[in-house]
Amino acid sequence: MCQLWIDEDGESHEVAVVRPGRMPRDWREVLDAEDGNGRPVVLAHSSHDALVRLAVFDAIVNNADRKGGHILTDGSGRVWGIDHGVTFSVEDKLRTVLWGWAGEVIPDDILTDVGLLHDTLADGFDPVDRWLDDEEREALRHRVRTFLHEPRFPQPSGRWPAIPWPVF
Repeated sequence: MCQLWIDEDGESHEVAVVRPGRMPRDWREVLDAEDGNGRPVVLAHSSHDALVRLAVFDAIVNNADRKGGHILTDGSGRVWGIDHGVTFSVEDKLRTVLWGWAGEVIPDDILTDVGLLHDTLADGFDPVDRWLDDEEREALRHRVRTFLHEPRFPQPSGRWPAIPWPVF
């Protein structure tokens, strides 16, 4: 385990629960829900470029716990994804609040980076491989290959809860 303290900008949030019709412009809707009083709300996230990359990263590492509180913005506006403790499972367990791009084509610049990752992992890459067992290594490489052959953001499978709980 390692940690780096991030001083979060308390005013900036990349994921929020908002009232219908009050979603910030250029944000992505994840799901419709009700609050504790039965009033409609929307779980949504921004379209920040860093979140696009984080959504692909989470799918590649099979993150089963990307909550809204695991996405921080620091005082300079940099977005950080934190808490990657539930990753690299062999089974498809992607649970995230970043479903706003589900089914859409992954941008070319990110696919280029996925291609570089594929090449880096191809013949074994000790800084990653030493921490994963054989099945986890193959599952990781399979997910990378899948993105290169089917360059779309994943969609919830229905075999596993798509949204972590609690959401924040």
